[in-house]
Amino acid sequence: MAYGDENLGTLYLLEVHSNLRHPVHKEKENIEAFWQREMEKCEYVTERREKMKVEYETKQKQDDLRKAREE
Repeated sequence: MAYGDENLGTLYLLEVHSNLRHPVHKEKENIEAFWQREMEKCEYVTERREKMKVEYETKQKQDDLRKAREE
C-alpha cells in the first residue's frame, strides 16, 4: 500500500502484514454494523440540533416579547 503527502510530494510505502490481509471471522458484518450505528448516531445528532435550534429561536422570541412588555 502506498500513500503520499500532497504538500511535500513525499510518497510513503507501507507493508501490510500477511495476517492483516485476510478478514477475520464476521469482520465484514461487524464493520457494517458499526457503520450503521455510527450513521444512526449522526442522524440523531442532526435531528437533535435542528430541534434545539427551533427551541432556542422560540425561547428567544418569547424573551423578546417579555422584554418588550416590560418596557
